Amino acid sequence: MLAHQDPGEAEPLHEAVEDERAAADHVDAARVHHPDGGAFGPRLDKQPAGHGTHIGRGGPGVVDQGGDGYGAAQAFAAASRKEPIIIMGNRQDELEWWKEQKAKNGYTTWSASIAPGVSTLAFWVAQQILDGHKDIPHDLLVPYLAFDQNNFEAALTTIPKGGVASHEYTLDEAKAAIASNEKK
Repeated sequence: MLAHQDPGEAEPLHEAVEDERAAADHVDAARVHHPDGGAFGPRLDKQPAGHGTHIGRGGPGVVDQGGDGYGAAQAFAAASRKEPIIIMGNRQDELEWWKEQKAKNGYTTWSASIAPGVSTLAFWVAQQILDGHKDIPHDLLVPYLAFDQNNFEAALTTIPKGGVASHEYTLDEAKAAIASNEKK
């Protein structure tokens, strides 16, 4: 969600961003075990080998946040366990791992996140507001940047090593986003 803010609104946009960061930090720090044995844990890609990593007994899959997919895959490999479906977050290392697994054993998953380039959409929305457009919706919903089994390898070739997939919005795309979010 992307929002422009009236100066008199109660919750400044920077506070909402800080709340989101705090929530992400909380999720990162929490270890939540799925009732049937799956594990969701702290930044597995940042943990020293054998430290703080727990792999459950065959949970249904892992949904990562902030690029933990590659770390989760490495944790399963270190535990000599078959990888479950791991939903990736569009990071180069995750997609590279996926490509290797697809070639090796046909591994199938999906990858999605909001594109860091959504800030370019914010720029164009601000430009439209400054240009006098008053009919811009308060909230703009835009789709995640997503890859599936058929298109992730092409995207991988465009992502720098250690980077993340992104999309920079044009003025025309910003206008289309605004139009698609207007109440009809």
